Amino acid sequence: MDAECYFAECMMRERLADVQASAELARLLRQSNEHSRRHGAGGRFILGLTTIRNAVNSLWHHAAIGE
Repeated sequence: MDAECYFAECMMRERLADVQASAELARLLRQSNEHSRRHGAGGRFILGLTTIRNAVNSLWHHAAIGE
C-alpha cells in the first residue's frame, strides 16, 4: 500500500509541475502578445523616424549656430 501511495503522490507532483509550467508559459505568451499590441511594429517605426528627425534637427541647429 505504501508503494501505491508513493507512486500516486509522484504522479500528482509531476502533473502539478506540468500544469504550473503550462500556466507560466501561457502567462508569458499573453504578456508578450499584450506588449506587441501596445507597441506594434508601426509604433516602433514611428519612434525610429522621430528619433532620426530629432537627430537631424539637432545637427542642423548645431551647424547653424556654428558649434
